[in-house]
Amino acid sequence: MATETKTIGVTGRDYSTITAFEAAITNTTFTSAGTDVIGDIYDDGDFDEAPEFSWSASNVDSVTIKSATGEGHTGVSNSGARLLRSVDTAAMFHITSANTVWNHMEGDYNNKRCNGTGMIAGAPATGVSFRRLLAHHQLSTIAQTVVGVSQSAAASTWNVLNCVLYDVETTNNGSAVYGAAMTSGSSENVTFANCVLHKFVTTTGTANAFNVTDNSGKTIQNCIATDADTQDYSDTNYTAATSENNIASDTSASGTSPTDSVAASSLYVSLVDGSEDFHLLGTASDAIDTGKNLVTTPTGVNFSLDGRDRDAEGDTWDRGADEFVSAGGGRTTRNRGANFPGMFHGTRFHQRITG
Repeated sequence: MATETKTIGVTGRDYSTITAFEAAITNTTFTSAGTDVIGDIYDDGDFDEAPEFSWSASNVDSVTIKSATGEGHTGVSNSGARLLRSVDTAAMFHITSANTVWNHMEGDYNNKRCNGTGMIAGAPATGVSFRRLLAHHQLSTIAQTVVGVSQSAAASTWNVLNCVLYDVETTNNGSAVYGAAMTSGSSENVTFANCVLHKFVTTTGTANAFNVTDNSGKTIQNCIATDADTQDYSDTNYTAATSENNIASDTSASGTSPTDSVAASSLYVSLVDGSEDFHLLGTASDAIDTGKNLVTTPTGVNFSLDGRDRDAEGDTWDRGADEFVSAGGGRTTRNRGANFPGMFHGTRFHQRITG
């Protein structure tokens, strides 16, 4: 088994667009059987595109698309490599092939709408994982269901881990808005772990953060859902689905160890439009040290939004995508690691690692 890495960026890279990199995932490009392909994205400039990873190459075992070391976001918008749309578009983070991972990237819809799919979306596939993504500011003015995460049915296996989705809105009367739409029954095997979903707005339709039906195979753990116009969680009594250690700003959290009626303003550093920061406040006692220890399952769940390895560091897990580390005291502020952008969170100091 071999690993081959290609670079993606505006200047001096193997590919100037993410779409061009995806198109090159063929046996002609990767000639050795059993190749794991990595696409390293550089913050040379914004990517105004909507790539779909639908590769089919018998020599390729897996594909990972991620920000290169020191080139990704620091947990807030416009702080690293990103997709930024200038027109209405399809999904930004779109996977239709098995064994594909999107990791550590921002997608800013820039108040444009997504055409018929979610900001994070794809067709049935197994081994699909979305990790440490920021996806935000989708605005629709037409009659359509507006979705943050959309998964097709039929033997799908997805993981959505340490992602932040926020500001999804419609101004069309009667249209629905869902942060995550998973309603096709037990054939959808999807895990949401340590995710943040915030602010889902409609006029006269339904707006839920998690619009997830109560079926086996669906899992929501250590998540925070706030400020959805209708409900934070569509089902207030999950029994078949696994729902553990989740927070709601209303009274819709259910399952094991839920926490209701938590104001978003008591949790996050900033909710100011355009300057959102979903790192936890030091006073966010409802979230800090109250999560379930998921160890390393699903793969990648232990890495927080900033890339801190909760498992290796021996952290008591927080709820949400951030892992708060105090400056001084029992939990020591550390760099997030050489392979990830760092953040000395307890002191509110953000650092981009360039090495």
